[in-house]
Amino acid sequence: MDSSNTNVPVSTKPGQLQIEKKVISIEVPPRSVFKGHEPFLVQDLVISANATCYLRERWVTPDGQTILAPLPEGIDGHFGPELRRFVLMQYHRGQPTMPRLLDFLQSLGVAISKRQLVRLLNENHESFIAEAQDVLRAGIETSPYVSVDDTGARHNAKNGFCSQIGNDWFTPAFAHRR
Repeated sequence: MDSSNTNVPVSTKPGQLQIEKKVISIEVPPRSVFKGHEPFLVQDLVISANATCYLRERWVTPDGQTILAPLPEGIDGHFGPELRRFVLMQYHRGQPTMPRLLDFLQSLGVAISKRQLVRLLNENHESFIAEAQDVLRAGIETSPYVSVDDTGARHNAKNGFCSQIGNDWFTPAFAHRR
């Protein structure tokens, strides 16, 4: 049995799967007639940890100044943007307890402590806020209608509320304290 792989993107829309096509061949009797392929779609999920060690060039100029190569765009700290997104999405949408989320990440091989997880959840969200504001701006500019919904909430013994602004195509949410 022989198979060959061909990656064929089916859609370029975010959140939609790209389908990898694999042709599965079989030995057949002589004089058999090929009648095409019968598709059989299988969806799967791969969740794995990935670690990259950036070897940043470090130079010393003739006047004694040190020059260090910058990290790639999007790298802010020792946890990458996809891990940060995943942690925030799981915590706020899936609502696991902190110990369960920590255990899950560690079971994948991510070297992370409870304190580091708390920092991921509570610090340096400026890029996500900017992204949500960009989504809101683009949604308002291009959508035929927009809906708004507010809900009250208490956090750390303080009153607050969350505004959901969106429609079927976009939904950034913004939390506010009173």
